[in-house]
Amino acid sequence: MTVSLWPLATTLLLAPAPAEPATAADEPAARDAPTRAFNRDRRRIQLAGMLSLSGWAVANLAGGTVGFFTADEGADKYFHQMNALWNLVNLPLGIIGMVSAAREDPGALGSRAAIRASRKQQRVYLINAALDLVYLTGGGLTWTLGAQRELPRAIGYGRSVVLQGAFLLAFDAVLLAVHERRLARYESRPRVAPGVALTGDALTLQLRGAF
Repeated sequence: MTVSLWPLATTLLLAPAPAEPATAADEPAARDAPTRAFNRDRRRIQLAGMLSLSGWAVANLAGGTVGFFTADEGADKYFHQMNALWNLVNLPLGIIGMVSAAREDPGALGSRAAIRASRKQQRVYLINAALDLVYLTGGGLTWTLGAQRELPRAIGYGRSVVLQGAFLLAFDAVLLAVHERRLARYESRPRVAPGVALTGDALTLQLRGAF
């Protein structure tokens, strides 16, 4: 039964990082339209991800519970049992993640703070992906060992861990890629700052920045 605790390490990392207050240097950028749009997109992506995780958890809790009580004794029964147990952890983390993301204020983070928050989320998903590979390996070994020794519980649990690990790996990889794409686009955006210069008797409006 200890295998049912495996998802705890990963799902605890799924909650979005708390927003950092904008510093004085960040405050002008926090009012910048591209920064607010980037923060809104990051929140939207996080909400969609946590909604997907919660939906997967609800489906597995329902299907696993029904399957456990209706399946004949054997590997299938334990497969459904582990699906339900695993997602007892995923569901509350998904809900907490959705609530946390929904409460974020797009104007609360300036440019540098927004980039830091995005990179922190990417590190979380990268760590999760590495743990997902551990789940897949452990589940596969458990499944194989169970088949060799004709242990229905090990077979069912191993199949379940492989399924859950595969879903989490795809989940983390997709969110990592989406966040990276949005961050790369934001960091490469044109930066234009208006300025006024007085040259002789002429007043010149200048635009300074990277194009």
